[in-house]
Amino acid sequence: MSVASVVDLFRWDFHKGRLGHYVFSDGVTLATWALAFAAILTILFAWGQITLQRRQSRLENLERIIEWFDDEKLRAFRRRLAESRLDERGSLRPLDIETYNDADEVLDFFEHVAFLVRKRHLDLYDVWHSFHLWIAIYVSDFDQLIAAAQGEDPGTFADLTWMYPKLKTMEKKNQGSGLDRTKQQIAAQYRYDRELGSSPFSKGRRVRKRFGQSPKTKK
Repeated sequence: MSVASVVDLFRWDFHKGRLGHYVFSDGVTLATWALAFAAILTILFAWGQITLQRRQSRLENLERIIEWFDDEKLRAFRRRLAESRLDERGSLRPLDIETYNDADEVLDFFEHVAFLVRKRHLDLYDVWHSFHLWIAIYVSDFDQLIAAAQGEDPGTFADLTWMYPKLKTMEKKNQGSGLDRTKQQIAAQYRYDRELGSSPFSKGRRVRKRFGQSPKTKK
């Protein structure tokens, strides 16, 4: 059934002197109406199935990203990164953006996460819920390094800098606070990550609580 046929199902009956009074066009039968209704139901069902499959695919992608982040190799890198950013007193070291290159692994990881969000292979809320603690720490600590890299090549970390303001908005909406972290908060996270071993992925949740925040779940 063509679009023109569906449109022709109705016509105005101006002869009766009132708008909104519809009459069947000549030759339109009840069977035609039933066919049109069935076609609409089929389209809606197919759209629902596609939406469900996309959601399931995003959740599966999220699980793989979480496993990657919690892999022993990346965990060890995060531990070394924390050690390199803290001095002997456990305070944050000054960052020399000309020589420091120990953050590439985690920044590249979250650049890839942001790319997947931008391509709709990951849901923004899911990424905020699972990773916002680490994204906040790393972007807050290495914002000058990111800016310097983009000064040489604007495409560097372009997806991460696209995603970060959106996460800040989501953090404000769900937690009532900003996503940017102070030096004291960054150092607190690094002191925690410095002890990374075989602990589970959910490690950062207690850091959120230590900052005076309590997690909220999406309804």
